[in-house]
Amino acid sequence: WGAPVPIESMPEGKSEEALSMDPTFRKVLDSCLAGMPPEIAVREQLSQGLTKHWEYPPISEMRMMLQEELSLDDCRRCLFTPTAEDMAVRYPRLVMSPPPGLATDSHPQRKIQAPTLTLLFLAHVHHWELMRPFILGRGLHVIVVLFGDENLYVRGQAVEIFHRISNGYDTDFDWWK
Repeated sequence: WGAPVPIESMPEGKSEEALSMDPTFRKVLDSCLAGMPPEIAVREQLSQGLTKHWEYPPISEMRMMLQEELSLDDCRRCLFTPTAEDMAVRYPRLVMSPPPGLATDSHPQRKIQAPTLTLLFLAHVHHWELMRPFILGRGLHVIVVLFGDENLYVRGQAVEIFHRISNGYDTDFDWWK
């Protein structure tokens, strides 16, 4: 789930516990947990992983993959509460797999891919105002490429995201325009 942010990068006066109780984070976490099975272990694992990424987003990996300077708040916003611009410009680049032959777990692209794809899969795919710019920003192309990823979790999430986007039940997207 990426390298932690140094503690000096944390906002002043906020403890890690206070950050994980941030109302913005709580809303996204609750949304993700709403669709999860009732098994406590699964819910706890997801909650711990997302909390870790809220508290310590993979800033250096995001900066490297996006080739732009990002603050701690920028990284949190992009991952947890993305704007339409984030979804069109940044998210497709963040969910991509590393180049063939370099797809190790330590590759910066793989480190950022896991939390980004997880949040896309569990939270953002349900919000058409986010998915429309993602699709128009070539995000659907990236998702289809992930169908062949060597990581089965990545592959499975990609197929499910594609299905949710393209089923037409929750959308007003005119695929034939």
